[in-house]
Amino acid sequence: MPLTWDDIKIDLGEEEITQLLSHWNWLVPSNMNPILVSSLGDMWLSNQEGQIFWLNVGVGCLEKVANTETEFMVKLNDDEIANEWFMFELLLEIKNNGLKLNQGELFGYVLLPIIGGKYIANNFETTCIHRHFSYAGQIHQQLRDLPDGTEVNLNFQ
Repeated sequence: MPLTWDDIKIDLGEEEITQLLSHWNWLVPSNMNPILVSSLGDMWLSNQEGQIFWLNVGVGCLEKVANTETEFMVKLNDDEIANEWFMFELLLEIKNNGLKLNQGELFGYVLLPIIGGKYIANNFETTCIHRHFSYAGQIHQQLRDLPDGTEVNLNFQ
C-alpha cells in the first residue's frame, strides 16, 4: 500500500498548530509560524525571513532546513531528504501494523528517542496531537542542559 500526502501530514488550523508550540517556547522563537505537521509528530516552521526550520520532536531540536520556501519545496521532492524528514518506511510499517489515525491524532512515540526509544514501528502509538507536543516539549525542556547518561525524574503538568 503506497503512502499518500494525506498519510504523511496532519491537517490542522493555524491557530490549533500555534497552540501546539506552547510547551516549546523555550526552543522555538515566538516569531515562527508553523507550516506543516507530520503524522509522526514533527513540525516545520517559517520565520519572518522566510527560512524553514524542522522541529524534530524525537530529539528535541530545531534545525534550519531551507533558506526559502522554494528551497524547501525542492527538498520535499528529494527522496533522500523527504525520507529523512518523514520516515516513509517506518510510517508504512506502522500503517501496515493496523494503526489508523482519527481526527486530532498522530503517531506518537511510546518512548522518546532522547530517553531510549527507538525508531521502530512498535515504539509508536496513536495519540492526541496536543498531548504529544506537550509531553515531548516538557521532557526535552527538562533534559536540555543535562549531560548524556544523567539519571532523571521527569515531572509533567
